[in-house]
Amino acid sequence: MKTRSNTIDNGVRNTRVVMPRLFKLRVWAICLALAMLGTASSEAAIYNINGDLNDALIGDTNNDGIGDAVGDVTQPEITVGFSGGGGAERASVFPFALPSLTGQTIISATLTLGLRHKFNPNTSGDLYGLTRTSATSPVVTGDYFAGVLDGANTLLMNNFVTNNFPVNGNTLFMNEPHSVSGAGLISFLTAQSTALGGPGFIFFRVSPDGIELPSGTVVGFPSNDQYSFNAADSLTVGDFLPFLTFETESPVPEPTSFAMLGLGALVVLWRRKSAGRME
Repeated sequence: MKTRSNTIDNGVRNTRVVMPRLFKLRVWAICLALAMLGTASSEAAIYNINGDLNDALIGDTNNDGIGDAVGDVTQPEITVGFSGGGGAERASVFPFALPSLTGQTIISATLTLGLRHKFNPNTSGDLYGLTRTSATSPVVTGDYFAGVLDGANTLLMNNFVTNNFPVNGNTLFMNEPHSVSGAGLISFLTAQSTALGGPGFIFFRVSPDGIELPSGTVVGFPSNDQYSFNAADSLTVGDFLPFLTFETESPVPEPTSFAMLGLGALVVLWRRKSAGRME
């Protein structure tokens, strides 16, 4: 380390330590890093949310492509497909209460529904996230859809359930979990949280790929062929009930002492540098 002597006005000799240039750069870098520690970390949170008890099926009793009846709100299972001799198309909707996520970023998510029964379906059921949000949880007839693609809502998984799980045919009781996760679900949850701007309800729907024509001829589903899902009302032990889990992270300020220490050191170095120039 070098030293340099300077003579001040009163004739007293003053010796000042001069740091090598590389050492100075390292000191500046350390101080800057300390100053930036105030926003360098994040906090994770995990949310586990059970489906709301207002999950329900929506029926198109007139076979005109328009939902006109909400049913089975208090039943242990709700259905997707066709019921009765050439009867109504059905879709099922699952509400979930979303908390306020202000300042948080969703980094992972999984939605699970329990397939309870399967009655000879020859096409699939698709999983959608509905665009609408609400301060309350009841399902409405406008949530209905049946067909290949609903462009007004978010398709989360095509063929969410099919006749190949586990076998084609009539299965009296399955209780088989079906899940979706990944970027599509994260994007949907993020958009819905933003739309809500606080706590509220979001909605998922399983829709049949088939469409029943007004004549009673079925395209996709034979009459009375359907899937059924465990509803949140189910009291059967071991049932896979509607369940949403996701993880978030949010920035957390560190204790300000580190930041103040770093800033203070930067000020000291700057003042010394300024003093050296004046000399």
